[in-house]
Amino acid sequence: GRKIQPVYYEKEKIKPFVLKFKDLNLTVNSPRIDAIIGKIWGLSRQDAVTVVSQGRVRINYEEETRKDAHLSAGDIISFRGKGKAVIDAFEGESKKGKQRLRIKKYI
Repeated sequence: GRKIQPVYYEKEKIKPFVLKFKDLNLTVNSPRIDAIIGKIWGLSRQDAVTVVSQGRVRINYEEETRKDAHLSAGDIISFRGKGKAVIDAFEGESKKGKQRLRIKKYI
């Protein structure tokens, strides 16, 4: 058979993996999972409810099927087939009473 030989690299040649984010500033009516997913990935709220109930969404790496689950700062949202995002901070309310969010979307 064939022998497999390891390849050794100098430490300087190995590039570190750096996570890249796109900052999003969003306003939502409430901090519910369906509203936030709809805003981040451009879905209608009804479509967001459907994907949550199908089990395609994970919050902090645990499957979430409740459409009315509330999210908080620091939560990691994984949407299978679409991507991942982190709720960076809640920045208070707008003049009309909507919640302002700062989101970091993985790119």
